[in-house]
Amino acid sequence: MRARDVLLAIFIILVGISITAARRDVFAKWGQRLQSLNSISEWGDLVRAPGIREARQGWRQIDTLRRDAEADEIKEIVVECTSGDVRIVGGYTSRIDIEARRWGRGNSYLDAAKHARLGNLSVVKEGDRLLISDIGRKRFWKDAGVDFNIFAPSQLVADIKTTAGNVYIEDMFKGAKATTASGDIIVYGGAYASVSSASGNVEIGGVRGPTEARTGSGDLLLYDIIGETRTSAVSGDINIGDLSGALKGSTVSGDISIKYYVGSKAALRTTSGDIEANVREKFDGEFSANSISGDIRLILPTDSDCTVDLSSPGGEVSSSTLLQDVSQKHGQLQGRLGSGEGTVTLRSVSGDIRLNPSN
Repeated sequence: MRARDVLLAIFIILVGISITAARRDVFAKWGQRLQSLNSISEWGDLVRAPGIREARQGWRQIDTLRRDAEADEIKEIVVECTSGDVRIVGGYTSRIDIEARRWGRGNSYLDAAKHARLGNLSVVKEGDRLLISDIGRKRFWKDAGVDFNIFAPSQLVADIKTTAGNVYIEDMFKGAKATTASGDIIVYGGAYASVSSASGNVEIGGVRGPTEARTGSGDLLLYDIIGETRTSAVSGDINIGDLSGALKGSTVSGDISIKYYVGSKAALRTTSGDIEANVREKFDGEFSANSISGDIRLILPTDSDCTVDLSSPGGEVSSSTLLQDVSQKHGQLQGRLGSGEGTVTLRSVSGDIRLNPSN
């Protein structure tokens, strides 16, 4: 073998050894990097996206933008978000502080970072309204989004719109409006509340004024409400802790439960769900409950002034409340409490109906 061939063979062997060592060094660094990701919090610079298969979910990149604005002459804050959660809390302040956490997913770190920066935070004043939005997101909401965290003066109205995200509104005393397609909504406090979710749950409390809550497949929870209230659900339940004021509630396949009701007019309706209500004060107004195949139970104070009409052709009808002028036949019971000024009408096709006195 000639000397040149020997030198060439030695050179190739040395190059191979160098490449192997370099590869080991790279793999070791990547192993350390991946191991360190487990200790990074959700709002860190870089985290692995949660999911059943990490390889499919890829990387998740998050960064934070901050803005603030003077609240002078502002009466309403409007937030429009394509994909992300929105949280707004009212307090004693003269400024509006906005934090926007942009996130993106991708098959690599670079893809996730690119998606996280596809849009930008927009804050625009239009008359007496402050418009906050995640501009540039509409085409990329599956791989990117913005979560908003806002602190503002309590004496403002909050109007939140998001496509795929949760909404939380607290102590916006002038009122709260919120709509989302697939997220939950929580509102506490305010002069009024009007919220709608297609498939999420809705919780409203502490409102002192008109309240309207709608959901498709989620549940509704209302408590500490004073004012006229309208609720509707398709397949979810309606649960009311304590409410004072006129009430209208309807659901298709869910139940309606009212633990403490004070008011002069209530109308409840469901198709296949049960209805249970507890009237806590002397009643002389209008109360009606209707169901096709569900049961109905009403607890009514014995000092009430109202006529009672219970009817269920396919179910049992009973009253443990002592009524006057009682008329009863199969599937029907009528009577009177006190002067009979108000009316209580309970109707079901095949469910049972019970009238009970309050303790």
